[in-house]
Amino acid sequence: MKRIVCVLLLLACILCLTACSDNNAATTGTSSGPAAASGAAGGSAPEITVEPKKEGTPGLEYEPKVGGYVVTGYKGIAADIVIPDTYADGPVVTVGGHAFESAEITSVTMGSNIRKIEKNAFWVCRQLKTVVLNEGLEILNGFSNCISLTEIIVPSTVTSIENYAFDYAVRLEKVEFAKGSQISIIEGGAFQNCVSLKEINLIDTNIRTIEGAFTNCTGIKELRLPPSCTQFGTGAFEGWTADQTIYMGCPKDSLMWYYSGTTKGKDDCSDEQWEKVLGFIFQGCEAKIIFP
Repeated sequence: MKRIVCVLLLLACILCLTACSDNNAATTGTSSGPAAASGAAGGSAPEITVEPKKEGTPGLEYEPKVGGYVVTGYKGIAADIVIPDTYADGPVVTVGGHAFESAEITSVTMGSNIRKIEKNAFWVCRQLKTVVLNEGLEILNGFSNCISLTEIIVPSTVTSIENYAFDYAVRLEKVEFAKGSQISIIEGGAFQNCVSLKEINLIDTNIRTIEGAFTNCTGIKELRLPPSCTQFGTGAFEGWTADQTIYMGCPKDSLMWYYSGTTKGKDDCSDEQWEKVLGFIFQGCEAKIIFP
């Protein structure tokens, strides 16, 4: 009899504990307030998407410089190169001279912080076909003897294309300047011997100065220049032939001979000297020159 009473008491205790547990659960749900209501409605906190950090191609070598890091070399095996936005504790701001000299690479994509590509950075990269330059780039150089490169888009932020930047890029067919281009000067030899170059949209820029930039660019049938382009270096169009035409954007009397960072125009010369100045500008050029 006592055993039966104990069992009954035990069952009563279990029932009491179950009732208390259910009551606590209900109380907890009520006190949750807006959070509970949100969960009941099926809502959830929005996911925060973080852009993955762009990693540089393994094998890139860096050195610190004022304002960030410079890429100084490459000892990797990948053919498609990505220059990162940052390295260690700072931005990657420059691709140094000869960093990729003769490297067997086929493409390169610049990081968003690159401001300058130095002379001969990609010298004799004969298999390089694709170059993606970044907005923010200011000084462009480094692609001499890149014989597989066929097209380049110059970002709007580039102000200068330096000496021999694309010299002997013999398959380069098109150079496009991005809308709002800030290009100011194309220096001597920048597109020298780019014999396949057919299209370059300088008319859409406010460029001021062209040095001996287009020597032997015999593939361009017509070149149209904007009114802002008044300064020309010696032999700016040397090697151009009689079946080519250059449409100048400025009147003939507005031309200026640009040399060693200085200029000389019609107002600075006697008539005889002025004729010599024109001779310097169009030295070795047989193309038709048409003025507005």
